[in-house]
Amino acid sequence: MKLNQFLFLALVLLFQLSKAQNNTDKAALENAKMAEDNKDYEEALKWFKKANQLNPKNATTYYDMAWCHNELNQYEEAIKNAIDGIKVSPSAKLYTEYGYALYKLEKYTEAIEKYKKAIALEADNTLAVKGIADASFSNKDYATAEVYYKKCLALNKSVKEANYKLGYIMNENKKYQNAVEYELKAIALDKEYAEAYNELGYAYSQQNLKSTALDNYIKAANLKPDNATYATNVADLYYGIKELKNLDKAAEYYKKSLDINDNNAISNFRLGWIYNEKEQYADAKRYLNKAVQLDSKYAEAWVELGWVEYAGNNYTAAESDYQKAILYDSKTELGRYYLGLLYIKQGKNSSARKMVDELKALKSVYAEKLNAKL
Repeated sequence: MKLNQFLFLALVLLFQLSKAQNNTDKAALENAKMAEDNKDYEEALKWFKKANQLNPKNATTYYDMAWCHNELNQYEEAIKNAIDGIKVSPSAKLYTEYGYALYKLEKYTEAIEKYKKAIALEADNTLAVKGIADASFSNKDYATAEVYYKKCLALNKSVKEANYKLGYIMNENKKYQNAVEYELKAIALDKEYAEAYNELGYAYSQQNLKSTALDNYIKAANLKPDNATYATNVADLYYGIKELKNLDKAAEYYKKSLDINDNNAISNFRLGWIYNEKEQYADAKRYLNKAVQLDSKYAEAWVELGWVEYAGNNYTAAESDYQKAILYDSKTELGRYYLGLLYIKQGKNSSARKMVDELKALKSVYAEKLNAKL
């Protein structure tokens, strides 16, 4: 009888301990979810870890920890949690977080493998389908990316990034009208989607709808004023398209772009060229010097620098710049024409005639113009 009473009491005690543990586990999870809802992922992670210590057989907690680590950009830790959770009970959610962490670590082939395992467990897992598309896109496998972005949209039409990326792929494939259609769908889902406006601008520009392209590039630049590329795209149209040409506007946007990132040789050259046109030579020289600093063989920039020096009567420096232009571009016509003008200015007519002969060999209209000045 005493033995039976002892066993009964032991079972009751074991039950109470188990109940207390479950209650503690439940409380930790409730605290974790509350912190997660408040986007305090560090706090949430602390409580999920506590719950995991109390109940290491709950695979969902491993998923929750992996998810938090991914949100905190702690991808190696997310992978560890996903692996541990899969050992307890494989799930599509765990493989999806595993794949995402690998994707963020730029391990695209491995990420795709994990995403495919997620899909094998849950065929309509939109995140995993999109994950394969994203990894393929980042790996520049646009054909596979296209297939999976379309599958993603078949599962959920409201994924704006899928429409945007498909538009990008269509632009890469020179299917510009298709690109327009996808980007418009992306924008319908998010009216402030700067990337989509920018890609839409490119598609319209390739269809020679330059004014419409400009409108969309400006929208992108206004939505993301800290993006150098968007400002440059606006500037390029004002600079290079005849019907839109506005050098003041071009200069405004090139300056915006270069204030963000001044390591663009072409933008520096074009802004320098504009200042030369305005006879603001000190400003021109600053940007042209930056252009040749970034690209020492930038022949057009050397020509414009030569003009700056010529305008300032610095003939030795001008001659050196023009000769560099000819060195780096054996077919430069302006370089030879301006060098010929410089020789005439210095009374070096024989050297000027040599430039005339070289221009004639190039069948340049500048040959007769220079010869007329001799």
